[in-house]
Amino acid sequence: MSAANDSLTERLGQALDLQKSGQLAEALALHEAICHDHPTHPHALFLHGLAREEAGDHDTALELVSKAVALFPEEADYHFHLGWLLKERKRLSAAVERFQTTLSLNPDHPHGRFALADCRFDLGQAEEAIPLLEEVVARRPDLGPAWNNLGLCHRALRHPDKSLSCFRRAILIEPDNPEHHVNLALALLATGDQARGWKEYEWRLKFPDGVALLSRVPASLPRWDGSSLGGGGLLIHAEQGYGDNIQFIRLLPAVRARGCRVFLECHRSLRGLLDGFPGADRLVPPELVHEVAAKCQAHIPLLSLPGVLGPEWEATASTCPYLQADRALVADWGLRFEVAGAKVGLVWSGKPLHKDDPLRQRSCSLSDLAPLADTAGISFFSMQKGDASQELKHPPKGLNPVDLGPLLTDFSQTAALMANLDLIITVDTAVAHLAGALGRPVWVILPQAPDWRWETTGSRTPWYPTMRLFRREPQEKWNDVATRVSEALRLFQ
Repeated sequence: MSAANDSLTERLGQALDLQKSGQLAEALALHEAICHDHPTHPHALFLHGLAREEAGDHDTALELVSKAVALFPEEADYHFHLGWLLKERKRLSAAVERFQTTLSLNPDHPHGRFALADCRFDLGQAEEAIPLLEEVVARRPDLGPAWNNLGLCHRALRHPDKSLSCFRRAILIEPDNPEHHVNLALALLATGDQARGWKEYEWRLKFPDGVALLSRVPASLPRWDGSSLGGGGLLIHAEQGYGDNIQFIRLLPAVRARGCRVFLECHRSLRGLLDGFPGADRLVPPELVHEVAAKCQAHIPLLSLPGVLGPEWEATASTCPYLQADRALVADWGLRFEVAGAKVGLVWSGKPLHKDDPLRQRSCSLSDLAPLADTAGISFFSMQKGDASQELKHPPKGLNPVDLGPLLTDFSQTAALMANLDLIITVDTAVAHLAGALGRPVWVILPQAPDWRWETTGSRTPWYPTMRLFRREPQEKWNDVATRVSEALRLFQ
C-alpha cells in the first residue's frame, strides 16, 4: 500500500473518530479537506456525505453519495445509503431502484431487503413488501421491527389473524417497545376484541405525546381506577384528534354515575358544541389543566375510559344521538337554504395523519368526487376547511359545491349546518363523528386500510346507527368509491 493511501486511510479514520466523539464540526472540516485533496476518491466522498447527513445538510449529503456511486457503482453499501437518503426525501421510486441494486450486488446485505420492503409499503405496495419481509424474518427471526412491519402489511391487506401473530412475535422480541404494543392494540380493536385491545392501548401513553399529556398533572394525583370518588373531581384529559374526543365523550354519563364530578379538558373549537353536555360538570381549557388538577381526586385520559369502564361502556356505545345542535344556530342556518331537492354536505380531506402511508391516507381530492356530478336533483355544499378548500376554485365539471367552509368557525356551527342538511358525505374526519353523534345521516368514504374503529368489513358500524361506510377495496381508486357513492345517492333521493 502506498504512503499516500496510508495517509488517506489514517485521515479518514481520524474524521470518523471525531464524529464518534461528538466533534462533528471538526470532523466536517477534516472531511472537506480530504475531499479537496482527493476529489475523485469514492469512499472519501461517501463518508463525507454521511457526515453531512448527520449535520442536517441533506442536499450536500445526497450530492456526495451520488458521486461516490457514480465513481464506484460496484459497491452495494453506496447504493444502500443513497437509497436511504432518497427515501428520507420521499423520492420513493428512486429509492426502490437503489435498494434493488444493493441486493443485486449483495443478496445478503444486512439491511437492503428490510429497506426495500419499507419503501414498498410507503408506496402503498403492501403485497409486494410481504415476501421481502418474510425473507428478512426467515434470515433474522430475532428482528422485532421486521415482524412489526410485516404485521402492518397484513393489517393493511385486511389479514387480521396474520397481523396479530406478527405483532405478538415483535412483542416477544422487544417487550418494552410501545410501537409494537399499540399496533397489537389497534389490530385487536379492529377485530372487536375490546378487552385485550384497550389494555394494550395503554402503551400509547409511553410515546412522547402520552408522556407530555400525563406530565401536566402532579405525579401524586392518582389515575382513576373506575371506583367512586364520592362526588370528588375527576379530570379527564382530551387526547388525539377532535374526532376521538367527539366519539368518546359518550362515556361521560357512565363516569358521572360512578360518583365522580367530571372536569373535561376541552379545546376551544369544541366548547360551544359541548357547553351544557350532561356528562361534564365543567369544561376545562387546556391552559388550566394543571390548576384544575390540583382540585381533583384523580385523573384519566379520555381514551383510557373504555378499559376502566369495562363491559359497561359497550352497552352505551351505540346510543345516539348524544349531542344536540344549538336550536338558535339551527334556525339561523335554516334561513340560508332556499334550494329544491336534497341538500348534501361534502368533506374530502382531513388532517394528513398518515401522509407516509398511502393505504391509510384518509383524504381524497374534490376531483376524485367527480362521479357525484352525475346525480341529478342534488344541491351540494362544501364543508371543507383548510388548504383543501382551495380545490373549489377549479371544481370538476358538473360538481360545483357552495362553499360554506368560511362560515364554520367552530363545531357548534358545523352541527347547526348538519341539522339543515339531508346527508353528509365525508372522508374519515371529525365531521363524520359529529354527524354520527348528532344522529344525522352520514356516508363515510374509508381508505383501503381504515382506522381500527371501522373494523375491516361491513357497511355499518355499531358506533353510529345513522352512518354508512363505503370502503376502498384493493386495486380501487378514490373515484371508483365515489362512483359507488353516486349510485347509492340516486337511490337516497
